[in-house]
This record gives sequence, structure tokens and C-alpha cells, in this order.
Amino acid sequence: MESYAFPLILVAISVGAICRYRNINPALPLIAAGLIFEFIFPKTLGDLPDPEVILTLILAPLVFAAGLSSSAVDLRKVGRRILLLAVGLVAITTIVVGLLVSASFAALSFAAACALGAVLAPTDAVAAAVVAARSGLPRRVTLVIEGESLVNDGTALTILRVAVLAVVAGSVTLMQSTGILLAAVVGGIAIGAIGGFCVSWLMRASRQAIVANAILLLTPFALYEISEEIGGSGLLTVVVAGVWISHSNAIKGNPKTRLQGDSIWSLITFLLESFAFVLVGAEFLDSYSRLDNPNLLNLVLIAVGLTLLLMVIRFLFMALWFLVGPKVRPELFANRKGAAKEFVAIGLLGVRGPVSVLAAFSIPLTVDSGEPFPGRDLILILTFGVVTLSLIMSHFSEPIIRRLNLSTSKDQAVEDKARLTIAKASLRRLDEIAVEADENGSSIDTAAFNDLRAIAVARIETLHAVADPEAQLADESEIWMSRRDIRQSMLNAEREALNRLRSERRAPGEVLKDLTRELDIRQEVLGDPGTS
Repeated sequence: MESYAFPLILVAISVGAICRYRNINPALPLIAAGLIFEFIFPKTLGDLPDPEVILTLILAPLVFAAGLSSSAVDLRKVGRRILLLAVGLVAITTIVVGLLVSASFAALSFAAACALGAVLAPTDAVAAAVVAARSGLPRRVTLVIEGESLVNDGTALTILRVAVLAVVAGSVTLMQSTGILLAAVVGGIAIGAIGGFCVSWLMRASRQAIVANAILLLTPFALYEISEEIGGSGLLTVVVAGVWISHSNAIKGNPKTRLQGDSIWSLITFLLESFAFVLVGAEFLDSYSRLDNPNLLNLVLIAVGLTLLLMVIRFLFMALWFLVGPKVRPELFANRKGAAKEFVAIGLLGVRGPVSVLAAFSIPLTVDSGEPFPGRDLILILTFGVVTLSLIMSHFSEPIIRRLNLSTSKDQAVEDKARLTIAKASLRRLDEIAVEADENGSSIDTAAFNDLRAIAVARIETLHAVADPEAQLADESEIWMSRRDIRQSMLNAEREALNRLRSERRAPGEVLKDLTRELDIRQEVLGDPGTS
């Protein structure tokens, strides 16, 4: 039979690339592409690997990449809030959905309904980040959203493991459930920390950027499998390892390794996210065809009801937190109005994504007796419906969040202060070098010293001007070209001159290659030439 798996991957990359080019949220177009592809080429998923293999190959590196892009410093600042959402809210959501769904549908036992609740509990960082970026949310809010989605995948899938075991084995005692959860959490964190430490050391010992990143590329798969083998949470392991490696590399890592790694993992994240969303759409028709006497209208109504239930649970949780929070952490609620707006924004950004469908896809096909897993296809269909509706509703959340007018001025002030601090450190060290040279009776290149000092002083003066708007000479609207635009124009002139050297063959190829690399690094610092 002809395999359509590779064309499906090409469709995912093509649609994802078009969405990035047009600056469109790719989630819904990719899901639609998956639906259309499965409609034209039925049984596409039958050509793909085992569901658990797909979970390992897609979800583990995706979560690991999220850990690499996070900051341990920021996570510590909002750690309590993240734990409340990623552990407390996930557990409550699982239980409430399990109780209501099992009471409403005879086809799903309480354990199977809890499996559905665990599948629907985790939020998606990608979809939420797109809305957050467009809405101009402050960093303190986006940190909570990103941190929540980083941790709640491991929490939800650990609970899913217990629920699935209860269905497959027939029953699980409270003691057994507690033991499984503790083993998953403790084992996952321990393997993640040990693995993160070892990988960080290996990357530094390798001394070669390409070797270090090859080690990093294999890390999520190896650690995930090791953790799962000993009963730990594989996803929790790769999250902890990713955060550990990110923090360690930021302090002791090789700059070339970091730059190269950022490019590699950006590409991997784009490919896997695109394929995951397409897989969501492709899975729907395949699961729908296996249902007995399906009623599409009823399924849509149930999905709508579940989506609204998830929203109600999230907002009730946020409301309770808002009422109790001031008694526990009064300093965080000094500005009650501002805190209320942030809580509304966090409540609206509980978007579900492909992680939920991949988690549902990992549910085994049969139980121990050999019978089909009860309600597996129904769980998949309802998960697809909730994810799609949640993504649609996120578009309506965007204008509401924008109207909250949450200020980002503090974020810019913090960034400016950090830049000023390191700029002053640079100038201070330059002056120390001059003093040390004088004390040792050594000579120093006066011209180079004066040039470097002039650059450092100009940098500090510019940062002071940015930090103090009243000190600026003109309003931004009156400036013909911004500082960034001028630097971009100068860089473009250098690139044009380099291209002329190449076309006229006035420099060796190796020299041209080195100069191109230098310009590329400076462009990376300056940012995308297509943005302002």
C-alpha cells in the first residue's frame, strides 16, 4: 500500500511556512490542512508509527525545546503561581471532568472519563503565546502562561498514566495511584536533574559546537526513554533537563554553541509544531469513521459543553485564587485592579493545543483482557473538538485582552536598566585595564583605548537617554530614521559591497565566507531586517 506519511509532512511544512510568512496563527490552517489531506487520502494515520512512538518523537523534543528557551531565573520568580496552575488546576480539571462526563455517558467509566479530563487539562504554549504577543501582554503575565504550559504537560500525562492503568487493569487502589504518581514525579525530576547536569558537562567538555549540539539533539529522546523505563514521568524529565541545560549554558556555555543551538531548535520546534497540528486534523476523520452510529451534531454540542466547562473551571479557580491570594501573598495584590486584569488575561489564555490530541493518541488500543479500550475513539473525537473550539475562541479573546490595557512600560524599564548595568561594567573594566597597564609599566594602544572608551561612553549615554524620555532631543515621530534603521542601512551597504567583491572576484572565497558570517552575526544582534 502506498504511504502518505511523507506527503503529510510536506503539507505540514508548506502550510506552516506560509502562515509564518503571512504572520498568521498557524494552528487552525494546519488543522484544516490535516482534515483535507485525510479526506483525500483516507487511512493516512495507518501508515504512521505506533501512537506511543509518535508521542515520544514529537512531544518529548517539543517540551524539551520549551525548557531550553525558558529561564530558571524567571521560573523561580513565578514558581508558586505556575505550580498552582500546572498542578492544582490540572488535578481539579481532571476530577471535575471525570465526575461530570462519567455521570453523563454510560460508555465512559470514571477512570476513562478521568483520562479524558487529564487529556484536556494541559494548556498549549504556542497558541497562547501568539495571542499574548499580539495583545502586548507584560512579561510577568506571559511568564506565568509559558511556565504553566511547560509544567502542566508532565502533570497531566502523569495523571493520564494512572487513569489509563485503572482502565486497562480493571482497578487501581488509592495506595497504588499515590505510589505511581510519586514515582513519576520524583523519578522524573531526579532523572531530569542528573541528566541535565551530565549533558551540560559533556557539552562543555566537547569544546566543539557541532559535537555539543549533536549531544543536545539526542538528549530528549534518551532521557525520556530512561525515565519511562524506571517509572518516572518522561515529560517532566525533559522539562527539568531543558531548564537545567539552558541555565548552565547561559553561565558557562560556549557562545558559538548557544547561537548554533538556538537556530537548530528553532527549526526543530517549527517542524514538530506544524506536524503536530496537521496530525490533529488528520486524526479526526480516522477516529470518526470508527464510531458506532455517530451523531455529528451531538458530538459538536458535547465538545462545546466541555469547552465551556473548562473555561468555567479555570475562571472559578482564578477567582478563588484572587480572593485567597491577598491573605497569603499581599505584596502581589497591592494593586488590586491591575491584579484583577492580569487574572482575567491568564483565565482567557487557557488555550488547548496538539499536546492534548497527542496525549489522547497515546491511549492504548486494548485493555489487558484484549477488549478495545472503552471510549478511546470518543475521547479522541471530543479532544479534537475541544482543541479546535479553544483555538477559535482564542481569536475572540485577543481584543478582550487588548482592552485590559495591561502596561508593559515596567518590562522596558527593567530591560533598559539591565543593558545599562552591563554597559557600565564594560566601561569600568576598560578603565581598570588602563590602570593595570600603568601600574605594571606596560604600554597600551592609546588610539585603540580612546576608540573603545568613546564607544562605551556613547553606549551608556544612549541608554541613559532611552531610560529618560524627557532627555531625548526629539519626539520619536519627528526622527527621520531611528537608530536601528540607520544601523540596518549601514549593514545593508556593507552587504552590497561584499556582493560586489564576490561578483568581481576581488577576494578569495574563504575571506568572503568569513565576512559573510561576520555580517550575519551582526544582523542576528540587530534583529530581523523585515521588522522595525
